[in-house]
Amino acid sequence: MMKNEYDANVWYPTTPEDIAEATEVFTRAGFPGCIASIDGVHFAYEGYASQDRHFFVGKERYPCVGVNVAVDYHGRAMHVSRLHRGGDPDITMAAEDAFLQSLDEDDVFRDFEFFLTSLDGRVGVKGVYTVGDNGYPKWRTIVSIQAPGTWLRHGEVVQGPGVPPEERGVFLRKAETAVHGARE
Repeated sequence: MMKNEYDANVWYPTTPEDIAEATEVFTRAGFPGCIASIDGVHFAYEGYASQDRHFFVGKERYPCVGVNVAVDYHGRAMHVSRLHRGGDPDITMAAEDAFLQSLDEDDVFRDFEFFLTSLDGRVGVKGVYTVGDNGYPKWRTIVSIQAPGTWLRHGEVVQGPGVPPEERGVFLRKAETAVHGARE
């Protein structure tokens, strides 16, 4: 039953046409070659044996389980990893993530070509990448190079934990970014 639910609700690109569809809207948003946004997601969990609680408590400070999730520009799920214990950091979940591995290993993703434009002209680049936080240093991921907690509000940089979590949805991450692992 769960496999049917996964297949009905998760869209996984497998062809050059699928990849072109997934990257097209990111390209229009200024991120040519980006295929997905990724992050670790944690859910409260109480089904552990009491002696194993420490395996399920991580940075969230409460017992939980986690998955690595990749979504397209519209928030449609492209991949959900296997379930992990909450004490596993995002990088551990990413290391075992089949989607991230396929981006580096499968020719359909590695051979996808997109173009960057500079003052010197257009440059062709091969291989899609994802948008994520700095928990994915091994993979082709674009991340903010600003210090955590740096936000842009109406053109003004706001620093640190002074931005309450409930207000962060109205802020945008400062736009300066860097691509890790790009191949020309």
